[in-house]
Parts: sequence; C-alpha cells; structure tokens
Amino acid sequence: MAAVVMMMTMKMMIVVVQVAEAVVAAVVMTMTTMMTAVAVQMVVVRTLVIKNAMLMDALRLKQTVFENKGGIMPPLFLLF
Repeated sequence: MAAVVMMMTMKMMIVVVQVAEAVVAAVVMTMTTMMTAVAVQMVVVRTLVIKNAMLMDALRLKQTVFENKGGIMPPLFLLF
C-alpha cells in the first residue's frame, strides 16, 4: 500500500514539475516576445525620427528629398 502511495506522490510531483516548467517556458516566451516588440518599436521610432529630421532638412533647403539625398534615400522612404 505504501508503495502505491509513493508511486502516486511521485507521479504528482512529476506532473507539478512539468506544469511549472511549462509555466516558466510560457513566461520566458512572453518576455522575449515583449522585448522583441519593444526593440522593434524603438527601431521604428528611431527611423521615424531620422526620417522627420531628413524631411525637415529637405524643407529647409527648399528641395525635394529625392534631389537632396540623390538616388539612395527614396527606397528607404518607400519601405517605411
């Protein structure tokens, strides 16, 4: 009888450990996803800030961005 109880408790402990592992994995996944999202957001904000600065420069120079930056910048502006 004691052996059966021991087996049951062992099984329960294994299940608990597995559940805990799953929870930890889920939390880690969520954290990495959040961090990735924040990083992407920061990159986007930075590109927007740079783009705005470029546009302001272009306006100040009374030129189009295309003329101002040559043939290099327009593709980036189309991408973002």
